[in-house]
Amino acid sequence: MSTSLNDDSAMLRDVITLDGPAGSGKSTIAKRVAERLGYAFLDTGAMYRAATWWALHTGVDMQDREALALSTRAIPLEIEERASGVYVGVDGVDVSGFG
Repeated sequence: MSTSLNDDSAMLRDVITLDGPAGSGKSTIAKRVAERLGYAFLDTGAMYRAATWWALHTGVDMQDREALALSTRAIPLEIEERASGVYVGVDGVDVSGFG
């Protein structure tokens, strides 16, 4: 499954979110729940890391909130479920392991 987050035709049906402190097992539980229900797993932590990578890669001033917001809106982000795990790409670069 490959989804472009900039694609307006992508429609959401049910969304389940988990919140909690770092290291509490949110991703582990979320992956298991998604698999059991047949849902896609969206790792927002990976998305935040990808947005940070993109801002650093494109030279955005990390203290400029407006520039960071514009950069994040324009990020060419791709997320794909693969047998090896979730692939996170930015402008054709695999940033799955960034962070």
